[in-house]
Amino acid sequence: MSWLKLHRQILDSQVFSDERTLKVWLWCLCRANYRTGYHRGEVVPVGSFVTGRKTGSAECGISESGWERCIVRLVEWGMVTRKSDSRWTELTVCNWRTYQNDEELDRTAGGQPVDSRWTAGDTTSGQPADRIEERKKDRTQEGENNNPQTPKGADCTNGQPKTKKRKPKTLPTRYPPDFEAFWAAYPTRRRQNKPAALAAWERAVQALEDSGQAEPAQWLIRRARDYAASDQGRGQFCRGPTPWLNQAAWDDPREAWLDTAPTGQSLEEMIAARRGTR
Repeated sequence: MSWLKLHRQILDSQVFSDERTLKVWLWCLCRANYRTGYHRGEVVPVGSFVTGRKTGSAECGISESGWERCIVRLVEWGMVTRKSDSRWTELTVCNWRTYQNDEELDRTAGGQPVDSRWTAGDTTSGQPADRIEERKKDRTQEGENNNPQTPKGADCTNGQPKTKKRKPKTLPTRYPPDFEAFWAAYPTRRRQNKPAALAAWERAVQALEDSGQAEPAQWLIRRARDYAASDQGRGQFCRGPTPWLNQAAWDDPREAWLDTAPTGQSLEEMIAARRGTR
């Protein structure tokens, strides 16, 4: 067994605001290899591990779709990278060697952690214990802005402030099929800011799933089609997909989207007729 490091600055990070994603993130840290491993004859490097949707959801105690959404978020936030095929998925924790790879230096020959307050002279590696602590501190300063495990602060070299490079915003490499179907069903002229709409979609699906709605994704797709066929969806006051999802407009009655139906014509007939004229 081994241990890992977790900085308390994670309390202020984006992942801490999402309980389920935080659980999957900690699971990734615990499952990542602390030494080189192998899977079906292939090398799995330090900081990586091989898993699958069923295994991950079972070990995290959440649904397969919930586990998949959490992994998509972690990839989008630049915390893990993902390589998968039809048989298995390899996840790699970003910057693992920067923050977690001092374990061998921090242990004595008997496998016990070295405490620099009580250890005098050299360690088993032949280096003073305080020298190891200095190296760890330097590594933390070099990468403190690249991972939510470390605090944000000034990074200086030779007493001069070091210019911080902004990390470009990463987009998901692919969108879930259900979300793509929702996107295609939504009014065309208001399809904008797809990554933000994906985050709102995931929250809406989760809320419906928690409320007991059967097949929440398919239900949202049908509601998007109804909205696209309505007066509001076809008119100038059509809302964008992100506010439509965030404000739970999918739960509005159809009357809120339509003009008064002509005498003798039901709302369902009116919607069906307008779909045929699109």
